[in-house]
Amino acid sequence: MPRHLSNPAALHSLLPKRRSDWQSLAKLAAYVSLGIICLAGLLYNKHRQQIRREQEWSSALATIEGTRIRLAVHGFSQFGGAMLYEVEVQARYSVDGEVREQWTTISQIPKLLADAQLQAHLLTKKQCIVRWRPNDPDHIVAEID
Repeated sequence: MPRHLSNPAALHSLLPKRRSDWQSLAKLAAYVSLGIICLAGLLYNKHRQQIRREQEWSSALATIEGTRIRLAVHGFSQFGGAMLYEVEVQARYSVDGEVREQWTTISQIPKLLADAQLQAHLLTKKQCIVRWRPNDPDHIVAEID
């Protein structure tokens, strides 16, 4: 006869019985909580960095003239390897009446080759925002939606 969770005895059978079982469950909950806290801290830091970039850096609207793919991460392990790529764009933008054209990496996480190739194909002749520190105008960061 199958047990259903609506049956109180069946629900009681799922709960840990010994003290060591409860301790293992508490350790697991602590590790999961620590992971969630670290992830939240990382996301908060990235958000804060983006806000600071938007408020303090200079920016301009740019047209993507060309794209290329660059190997970003090449890792091996006993289970196999992974190669992740970044998409670089050739951005054309105007600053104080002067037209500039520069290659830069898009501010995104690296991706698999097929995803990077698709994104590179879709970005040609689109617009993006380029940002730079006022004291370092030659180092730009491209942002796309």
